[in-house]
Amino acid sequence: MSLNVYVHQMGGFNAIKLHEIFDLDEHLIPLITIALGYVGDDEQKTVKDRSRKEFTEIIISERDF
Repeated sequence: MSLNVYVHQMGGFNAIKLHEIFDLDEHLIPLITIALGYVGDDEQKTVKDRSRKEFTEIIISERDF
């Protein structure tokens, strides 16, 4: 089933900074970063109108490792 969600792998990220920002456990090693989202109409929104979810809405919230 297609949900029209697109992904984009990002290169050149700072793994140490990711550990700090997301407060990752020591045994978790960031290997890749991926953006998920929907393709929008460029005329629909300007960069100023765009919004992003808070990290707490999309990132690991429980430490069940």
